[in-house]
Amino acid sequence: MRQLSLEAFQSMIETDPIPHVLINACKNKDSVIPFVLESTKIVTEEEWKDELVPEDGCGIVITDSDGVCPIDHLEHGRTIAWFDVRTKAGEEKFELPWKVCEEVIKEGDKNYVVDIRRKDEVEHFGSADFTIKKPLHELLHDVTHGDGIAQILEVGTENEPEKPIIVFCRTNRRAKFCVQLLHDANVRNVSFVKKGAVGLSENKDLHMHAYNSFEVGEEFPEALN
Repeated sequence: MRQLSLEAFQSMIETDPIPHVLINACKNKDSVIPFVLESTKIVTEEEWKDELVPEDGCGIVITDSDGVCPIDHLEHGRTIAWFDVRTKAGEEKFELPWKVCEEVIKEGDKNYVVDIRRKDEVEHFGSADFTIKKPLHELLHDVTHGDGIAQILEVGTENEPEKPIIVFCRTNRRAKFCVQLLHDANVRNVSFVKKGAVGLSENKDLHMHAYNSFEVGEEFPEALN
């Protein structure tokens, strides 16, 4: 499992890019998990099971063991990463880079444009022909288990692909988290699409539609354009 940086963990908690549950494996009862919200679900090791999150969700192991994940037996299923409550912020402030929709469309296949929405979103509301479809929860699983990004996207065998990577979701929430995660995994030439699929859908040639947020298993919302 990959250790999350403080910045990635904060983004996970505060923006809720995918459904998640924190698995509290701290040995010190006084350890404080940062950024948690009233809505954050926290369980013990014994309480955790994959069914606590939907198929696009994940479990994050929380520890206070100085950079060591103490429960390797949970490294399976939807348990995909871990975070040490003693983790400090990175020395350099990383500003999440982005591109506007018009630039992304104009450049086309000069970039690897990755649609990280769920498969049901893509199938129902469309995506551009030049995109690579890789749902965030699948990408998160692959990255945290050590696979190189080029292999994950099936565009090569090296960690650094030949072209820049641009990711997008419905708006920006999942895409921003994805950029931070990839940056932490030493993928540097990566950015997100400002306004996401909602913005891209304004170009009628792409045959995409904007829509309101919905969860797995819920009724599809009506297209907004």
